[in-house]
Amino acid sequence: DRFGNLLEFAIDLDPSSGLKGRCPIQVEVHPTTATAHVRVLRVTGITGVRYVLETIGDLANSPTGWSDVTSLQPDIEYNSDGTEWAVYAHAGTLPAGVSSAFFRCRVELDSNLNGTPEAIARSEVAGVFRRTHGRQIESLSMPFLRCELFSGSVSSVTGSLLHLHGSIGSGNVASALAPGTSYYVEIIAGAQAGHRLDLDEAATTTSALAIDTASSRNTLTLPYSALNGASVAVRPHQTLDAVFPKALFNATNNPSTADRVLVYQNATFRCFLLFLNGSNPRWVIDGDSTLANADSRIIDPSEGFLVQPRLQPVTLLSGGLVRSNPFACPLPEGYSLRGGGWPMTQSPAQRGASTNQGFNGGSNASGSDRLLFWNGDATNGAAGYNGHFLLRVGPLNYWTSEQNASLPNLSNSPLFLPLRGTLMRAKNGNPGYVMPNAWTP
Repeated sequence: DRFGNLLEFAIDLDPSSGLKGRCPIQVEVHPTTATAHVRVLRVTGITGVRYVLETIGDLANSPTGWSDVTSLQPDIEYNSDGTEWAVYAHAGTLPAGVSSAFFRCRVELDSNLNGTPEAIARSEVAGVFRRTHGRQIESLSMPFLRCELFSGSVSSVTGSLLHLHGSIGSGNVASALAPGTSYYVEIIAGAQAGHRLDLDEAATTTSALAIDTASSRNTLTLPYSALNGASVAVRPHQTLDAVFPKALFNATNNPSTADRVLVYQNATFRCFLLFLNGSNPRWVIDGDSTLANADSRIIDPSEGFLVQPRLQPVTLLSGGLVRSNPFACPLPEGYSLRGGGWPMTQSPAQRGASTNQGFNGGSNASGSDRLLFWNGDATNGAAGYNGHFLLRVGPLNYWTSEQNASLPNLSNSPLFLPLRGTLMRAKNGNPGYVMPNAWTP
């Protein structure tokens, strides 16, 4: 597995197995109050080990911008297995004017108690991001991760089975899967880092991950032999009701007044409405006469959305873990609504959106790949898109604005905002597009 011995000891992970029964650091988000607590798993009563919560406001300032949280003392919740939760109440509750915060736990080993640690380890990073969506259409995406079930190395590959001998120990990955939950495998290190494959939960065994080869969300195709030796993580998918908590949105029985979420599929927008359903609201697909429950609709990690609160503004406090590896974002031919892999502001250059990564440029927008940013994200009540295209003429090779005749170079400009979606046009398709890792842990 990918955690060092000190961290495994300090947070009570089995050193022989990559299975994680609990997430060692997590943000506990309360959507209706826009508050969040940070929870850190610790071993109770050990000496010579110090736990320090660290925080940073923007991951672009990592690794030097982290600071210790000294203003909060945690409440302790004791578990029955010799561990405890250190709960930093409201550490993730953001003050006015602040949109994001990120946390990690620093573990220091000071076995001789002389004040100088002999070793230091750090946990994964968890974070929160807040934005208020007005009574209008705005874009949104979800880069935060749910806690992984397993992480470790692939020992061998047989067809669509990724064997985990050496990483699973005496654990049983199949029995650890939660019934009714959909999972995916993300390659976190190796030549294919950033790619994702949906898990076939029913065919997964004690020590092998079965890939759902028919899933349209897969970013790699058979054969999977190139994954031999790769480091992988198994994560639960985000779902529609988790990203858009029903308690925050307005439900009615009228499609013209219910809050809605729009996804872009097959060159058209598909709408999900919040159906009142008496006292048990649920997300449904507009036009579905059966009003089938769509709460569990899977959110692809690279998917973007449009959201429209109709009755009143909605403040979304989103949270979870943050990936620290590349991020595959396959682009079909034509338009697709996409998000990024991290809760960060980025430029096209930082996202690797270049001709070296399979993007196509030309002398004008109609002959080039394009980036379309929804105007309502910048201006209340606005509709339509702010267009950009990849200019490639002679020595010129950069992203520029479709609205500016001087054609400025915007490749290094912060065009992609955190947790926003972008309508991207890949003229010839770009199925192998992988964004490089965006930050330094």
